[in-house]
This record gives sequence, C-alpha cells and structure tokens, in this order.
Amino acid sequence: MLTRIVSILSRYDFMRLDRQHYTDKNMLKASKAVRFFFLNTAIVSSIIIWLSRYYNIPELLYIIPGFFIFAAVTGICPGMIIAKKIFNET
Repeated sequence: MLTRIVSILSRYDFMRLDRQHYTDKNMLKASKAVRFFFLNTAIVSSIIIWLSRYYNIPELLYIIPGFFIFAAVTGICPGMIIAKKIFNET
C-alpha cells in the first residue's frame, strides 16, 4: 500500500500543478507577519498542552502545533490557500 502511494506521488508533478493553477507565485507563501503569528500560536498551544500535563488533551490537538510550525517554517499554509480560492483573492 505504501509503495503504491509513493509511486503515485513520484509521478505527480507538483511544480507543473503550481504553475498551472497559480498565476501569482507568492500566493503559496505567507508573509513574515503571518509566519510569526503561526509560530506564536504554535508556541502558546504547545505551552497550554504542556501545562495541562497531557492528561485532559485529546490526541488530535497535538497535531495543531505541528501544522503551525510547518506553516511558520515553510510559509506554506493550506488553510490560507483554500481561503484564497474560496474568496477569489489573488
């Protein structure tokens, strides 16, 4: 199953898809202020999880700081891309 997924992803040309669907190259990148916001949100949510001693927190909430750190480091935020598509912003 994993080899099938890897073979499908290796054939998929992400850069071609990027050039076709996004005329503005900066549409995928978040600004420095937004990246700083993602980093601060990840830190605060991680501190909240740590202060709760990991007892009362559902496991799904551990994923959120990871997504925020990914968005802060790379500047790519799928939520922003989807929101821009919904509201037709460029």
